[in-house]
Amino acid sequence: MLFRSEIAQRTAEFTSGNSDNGRVGQAFVAAVLEVVYGPSRVVLGNTADPDASVPGDVQVKDDDGTWLWAEVKQKSVTTGDVEQFVSKVRSVGGERILYCALGNERYPHNIDRMRVDRVVNSGPIEIAVFLSPADFLAAFLNLAPGSFNSVASRLATAMVARLTEAGCSPATSEVYRDLITVI
Repeated sequence: MLFRSEIAQRTAEFTSGNSDNGRVGQAFVAAVLEVVYGPSRVVLGNTADPDASVPGDVQVKDDDGTWLWAEVKQKSVTTGDVEQFVSKVRSVGGERILYCALGNERYPHNIDRMRVDRVVNSGPIEIAVFLSPADFLAAFLNLAPGSFNSVASRLATAMVARLTEAGCSPATSEVYRDLITVI
């Protein structure tokens, strides 16, 4: 996929090629949503806590509370994984979901969209499923306010900060910084 900025392209490629136990994908989704909704609205969930009461790796909030839940996986997942997350969000009264199956680009048939639609249609739930970092960027970067250069700059800044927040290793963060510094 061709993006209007080389930073966006490299960020997608970096996310596809680096996992750091899934933390890179979580940082990536948080960074992209931050560029669109602002840093104070995007929360990187407590992914290390199995007892966390708010489902998802990333949430977007407004003055009334959480309104968007995102689950992020950098390994191939199946329909059952998506259905399970929908159930978790539904159990807390959530309605809007992003499922970022960032490792499914080569395995798109692992997620049966018709089955997911049946689960979603049984209640007031809306879900968008993304199969790669490039798909996610394509859907959200066009919503970000500002010029292409401004959006790219904010993406790079947010990504560096979110990699640290997600607990990525310093080596992983350094690879990303080196990747975008040469532009």
